[in-house]
Amino acid sequence: MRGWIGCLMALPLLALSGCPDSGTVCGDVAVTAACSEELGSRLACTTQGGCWGTWGLAPGPSCNCPTDDAGEPCATGGDCQGHCLADSEDGVCPDEGECSDMERVYGCFCFLQEGSDEPEMCVD
Repeated sequence: MRGWIGCLMALPLLALSGCPDSGTVCGDVAVTAACSEELGSRLACTTQGGCWGTWGLAPGPSCNCPTDDAGEPCATGGDCQGHCLADSEDGVCPDEGECSDMERVYGCFCFLQEGSDEPEMCVD
């Protein structure tokens, strides 16, 4: 019984800590060139400026690296460190988008690629 009371008392502290519900932990240093999804531990990932957490439908946690060009205008994925993303306009992808803020992204977007007329795509 005492264990449950301690857990319940800790919940407000966790809510105030600012951590996302997914358990994502990001490094407090700028992303480095060594940041890679291949970094296999929370410490290695966050030390290089990455975010450690469970992404999409993956069964376990991994590293996801912020990009240096987030929000910059782009026309293809080659213009970005991550992906060139846009929102569809009535089911049609525009010619320009913005560079993603993370190397791996999840959700529904137009992934703008050279020579591609693909409609909006959802990634889980």
